[in-house]
Amino acid sequence: MEALLINAKEDSPGVILDAQKGEYEINHRSLPEDAVAFYAPIFSWLEKNKDAFSKRSIFKIKLEYYNTTSAKQLYKLFCYLQEIAVNNSVEIHWYYHPDDKDMHSAGERYSKLIQLPFTLLNY
Repeated sequence: MEALLINAKEDSPGVILDAQKGEYEINHRSLPEDAVAFYAPIFSWLEKNKDAFSKRSIFKIKLEYYNTTSAKQLYKLFCYLQEIAVNNSVEIHWYYHPDDKDMHSAGERYSKLIQLPFTLLNY
């Protein structure tokens, strides 16, 4: 199974989806002009590899900032992971800087909207 690796750019996040290594991460900033198009390969990869989540899988979200259209895609991602978690162990780790109250609050909001283990962590 092939990993999906996307290097972060100024306005788009870095993505690591590597089932063999058990690494799942979205980082940097998510401000792509077309968030639906940017996140489409992520959903496609998840669909193709949904059976790879037999062991404990932790999705790390380490975003400094994201826009409204990215927020919708993140929610869609969490809902999709929730479906995968019916037969697998999936957790979300939401990272934020200790002085970034907005990202902390965003993580708290998402944690209340989804039915997955959701941990807020400083980095």
